[in-house]
Formats: sequence, structure tokens, C-alpha cells
Amino acid sequence: MKLLRLCLDQIGVGRPLPWNVYNDAGQLVLRQGHIVRDEAQREGLILRGAYIDHQVHGEATDTQDFHAVREHAATLWQDVRTRAETLLLEPGEAQPFRRGLKVIGGHIEFAVVHHLDESLFELLHREGRNTPAVSHVIQAAFLANMVAIRLGWPNAMVRSTVHAALTMNLASLQRQNALHERARPLDAAERTDMAEHGAQGRLLLEMLGVEDRDWLQAVAHHHPPEDGRSLAAWRHMAGDMACLLHHVDLYLAKVSSRAYRGALAPDVAARQLFHRGGGAANPFASALIKEVGLFPPGASVRLANGELAVVLRRGELAHLPEVCAVQGADGVALPQPVRRRTCEPAYKVVAAVPRGVITLPAEATALH
Repeated sequence: MKLLRLCLDQIGVGRPLPWNVYNDAGQLVLRQGHIVRDEAQREGLILRGAYIDHQVHGEATDTQDFHAVREHAATLWQDVRTRAETLLLEPGEAQPFRRGLKVIGGHIEFAVVHHLDESLFELLHREGRNTPAVSHVIQAAFLANMVAIRLGWPNAMVRSTVHAALTMNLASLQRQNALHERARPLDAAERTDMAEHGAQGRLLLEMLGVEDRDWLQAVAHHHPPEDGRSLAAWRHMAGDMACLLHHVDLYLAKVSSRAYRGALAPDVAARQLFHRGGGAANPFASALIKEVGLFPPGASVRLANGELAVVLRRGELAHLPEVCAVQGADGVALPQPVRRRTCEPAYKVVAAVPRGVITLPAEATALH
């Protein structure tokens, strides 16, 4: 049995494990479905070494029963992260790669239908710390799936879009992981070099047996050329799928921090994307903002009474999300998260705040 070591982000506290866990000798430590009771147990597992069966995890067939994994958003996304880190960082042979990507894409499609708000919460609040570049393409694939459905694309095109999003940075994931913590942005020469990763990714995918021309085109052209051409001209050259990937990629970059800059609040990022992208005339920016909203699940917001809260779910109206307060107006963490009714004047959402401003207590994760 070939073992794959887990990292801290892949084991959730209070959530059932989606796989059997072994020690480095291949001995069973915890069975699938076991609930890790607290942070101490989770950290102990990581320190001692927690492993899963690489074959069971990375080479699943379409006939596998994913019911236990997909029952909860948290376990589904743990499984997606672990599979994606194995598959995308070390693609391996063509057939297992395509099969593994199909499993990951299936998980994402299921999450959009059955765990939409919970998945937005998970993706915004549980970004992988060890492999941020992989976390980014997972987030992109999920948002692209949502937006493609809103745009009315046929199922086959939606599925190709998800696969394209997962693989759009295939040629540069290792480099992007390293750049994530760098204290300065790319210089002109580095930007030119990075601009080639789409074309390089297409070549890698062709070597891995991908024949879907729309998928390959989207990966090759998901970054628009810096020549000042209009959205319409670029769209005609690159195609709708590439345009959608670019807008999702750009939004996620805005709401994520880097070592040299902070993250934008989701409402600020959405407004920038909308206005700088041509406003209502841009169908991709418009559809993305309508799907995600100004205050998506997982976002941190400030309430009228000064409290800081975390969005649990989108509300029937965009400005009335379901939230729980986690920090008082005095800056002190509340003893327990408290649900607030944002329709009441005292608890009205007055602004979103950037990711990382508040730390979500473990108790709040169970509320969504």
C-alpha cells in the first residue's frame, strides 16, 4: 500500500474522516467516519504522522460510493483538497490523471447542487495553508461551476469549465506556491515569464491525453494579453470559457492576501470587478457578482452595533445575510458566537472586512 501523508488542513475538528487513516508503518489508526474530537487530537495526529491509502484516494473509479464523503460539505472539501494536491502537483500518468480529475470535478458539481452556501463558507474560511496555489484553483473551479450554470451553459460545457479551472495553472503551481509568501510583487520580467504558463499548461494537458479543445483553449488563454484590446475582441479570440476563468481568477486574487499586500473585502472586490470590467455590459463579471453576492458565506462583516460577524449563508435579499457575531464592538472575542438578525437596525451589515481580520472560533464552524 502506497501511503500519502496528510497535512493539518485536511483533517477537520468535529467532522467525520472521509477515509481510513494509517501510521507510517501502514497500521490502521482511525477508521473512516471517526470524528476528531478537538484541536489537540488533530495536532497529535499530524505530529505522529497521519497517512491515507494513495490508491483508494487518488485512483478512485466512477463506481465508488461517495455517500459518506459527500454527506457533509467539510468532508467533501477535505477530500477534494487531498485529491487535488496529489493529482495536480504530481500529475503522473495520463489515464489516472484524467480519472482523478473527473472524481474531483464530480465532487465540485455535487457541492454546487447540494452544499452551495456551506461550500462557499468552507472555501473562504479553510483555505489551504500549505498549498495556496492548489486551494486557489479549487476555489476557481467551484465559482466557475456556479457562474457557468447562471450563464445557462450546457452541462458538458460546465464540466469542461470546471476541469479547465482546476488545471489552468498546472504548469506553474509549484512556482505560485513559492511566490505566495514573497514580500514583493512580480517584476516585469517575471510577469512576462508567468504569462507563458497558460500555453505551457495546454501542452502538459495534451501530453496527459486531454482532447477537449474548449478546455485546452481556456487554459491557454485565461489571462488576457496586455495590449489594450476590448473584452469583445479578447472574447472572440479566447472564447467564453477563458473569459469566465479570468474573471473568477481575478476576483479570488482580490479577496486573497499576499505577503506584500492585504486582501480586499468581498464587496470592494466585487465593485472593482464590476466597474473596471465594463459594468453591466460584461456578462462574466455581472454573473459572478450575482452568484457570490457582496457578502458571501465565510466573509467577515461589521454590524451597525460595532460587532464583527461571519456570514453563514446568503439571505433572500443580498444585504440580509445570515451571520453570527464573534467579536464585540470593544474588540474582545465573544464567549460564544451569537446569531444576529441582520434585518434589525442594530445588526444591519454596514461593511465587509478583508479576510484575516478576525479569526473564526471553532464553535462557529458548526453553525453553518
